[in-house]
Amino acid sequence: MARGFRWLALHQAPEGHWSLDQFNQHARKNLYAEKYRDDGSTGKGMKNDTAGAAFGMLPFLAAGITHQSAYKISDEQYVKSVAHALNYLLSRQQEDGCFPGGMYAHALATIAVCEAYGLTGDRILRRPARRR
Repeated sequence: MARGFRWLALHQAPEGHWSLDQFNQHARKNLYAEKYRDDGSTGKGMKNDTAGAAFGMLPFLAAGITHQSAYKISDEQYVKSVAHALNYLLSRQQEDGCFPGGMYAHALATIAVCEAYGLTGDRILRRPARRR
């Protein structure tokens, strides 16, 4: 699991999502690098950055890693990744609660935001989690 988390964190786009169709363009050598490069990964997915943000964030949340301080010091390095993804999703949520990218992406993003709220009780997430 640790290698998977590291790969996700190293391939997170600067905007906070994980690209399903251009993940190879968002590779970094380490978690503190600000320069992105093409790592030569192959595979092609569809363009849906909302779904990518949710898909990338959900494994961290499942392990109890949220946008707030981690319980285990070894997980602290991923808190920033989760916070960045959460901010990405919240910035794209519309007033009526909808997320762009179709119904499947909307459902994934809603689950991710609600899971983050459920794990932390963070008051900032209450309204976005309750939007219909």
